[in-house]
Formats: sequence, structure tokens, C-alpha cells
Amino acid sequence: MGFLFARYRKKVKKVHPDRGGDPEEFKRLVTAYLILSDDESRYKYDSQGEEEKPSDRKPVDIGKQAENF
Repeated sequence: MGFLFARYRKKVKKVHPDRGGDPEEFKRLVTAYLILSDDESRYKYDSQGEEEKPSDRKPVDIGKQAENF
């Protein structure tokens, strides 16, 4: 997962709203990272695709994600 995290950090720096990026693109990127970095979420996504119910997804706490940097 080190490669995934490195690519995520590089991209998030470009699309972060505080750096002039699009807030919606930033939310999509954070959501994608959370799905791909968690084995259970990735399995659900691989088997169900984007048809997963929003209530099944873990809520995205962007503030908590920012603390990781």
C-alpha cells in the first residue's frame, strides 16, 4: 500500500481546496483512497462497483485525513 499512499499524497497536494483545487475532486480522491486502502471496502467495491449504497460507506472525515500529513 506504500505506492498507493505515495500517489495519493502527490495528487492530494494538487487538488486540495486550500491550494486552489476543486473541492469535489478532492472529496472523490479522499473517498477513492479510503476505499482502495481498506481491504474490506476494496472487496465490496470490486464486487459491487459504484452501486454500493451510500449508507454502506464509511463517512469521509476530511479533517482527520488532513491530520495524516
